[in-house]
Formats: sequence, structure tokens, C-alpha cells
Amino acid sequence: MASQDMIRELYKQGFGYQEIADRIGVSRQRIHQIVKNYYNFGKHGREEKYRNFGICMECNKKQAELLHHVDFNN
Repeated sequence: MASQDMIRELYKQGFGYQEIADRIGVSRQRIHQIVKNYYNFGKHGREEKYRNFGICMECNKKQAELLHHVDFNN
């Protein structure tokens, strides 16, 4: 497989994801991941990231509503 630096260089030269993918023999999604420096955090990373999802930072209450403070300071 081609190096990631070479893939990024081809993209900078104006080649599209599909063109690069066809030349190298991988999917255009993989080319997109390489160009955008995608990193997979795995299951543990998602659990860590979303542990406090939906909890208000001010009152620590778990609310289903987007705005639940009277002053709209959410």
C-alpha cells in the first residue's frame, strides 16, 4: 500500500478521493480517513466521550430538553 504522505500529496495536487482510491486499490472512504487524519478511539473512547452526554453542566441534572433553565443559559 502507498504511504499516507503520498496519498496526502496526491490529494493536494488535485486528485479526488475516488481517483486516488482507484490507483491504490482501497476505498474512497479510506482515502478520506487518511487525508483528514481520522483516528478511531474504539469502544472505550466512545464510552469516555459520551459518559456525561445529556447532563447539564450547571445543575448536573439529566434532562431530555435542550433548554431547561429559565435564563436560557444552557
